[in-house]
Amino acid sequence: MLVIASIFSACGEKTFYTNTIDFDQQKWFYENTIDFEFEITDLKSKYDLLLDIDLSKDYTYQNIYVKIFTHYPSGKVVEDLVSLDVMDKFGKWNGDCNSSKCTIQLQLQKNTMFPESGKYRIRMEQHMREDPISELSGMTFKIINSE
Repeated sequence: MLVIASIFSACGEKTFYTNTIDFDQQKWFYENTIDFEFEITDLKSKYDLLLDIDLSKDYTYQNIYVKIFTHYPSGKVVEDLVSLDVMDKFGKWNGDCNSSKCTIQLQLQKNTMFPESGKYRIRMEQHMREDPISELSGMTFKIINSE
């Protein structure tokens, strides 16, 4: 089961959109796709797309492979296979850690502009060889105004 919380920012804030997903029992199953839905009306603004990953230091892989599907308002769908690198090649965490937990912030896109106005949906599917992948507490997807 996934727990979802969404927040749209008020005027003047730098964060345009944020949505947090919590993984039940720290497990992400293949069938638990994650959807982030938001509406774009300003086609001139630039945005940074960020993903915060909360995981246990017991996570045993250097990365998390995900398929990301971007659904445009026009119905167009773009699919990407992405490696979310949570550790460097030497096993050092790419984020802030305490004795048991790490938060990794990854930049998915920088200074991007949305080409269509309307409702977008970003769908993420875990694409690891293991089902479920364990030791994941949650993920937060953010859209930040970069101007």
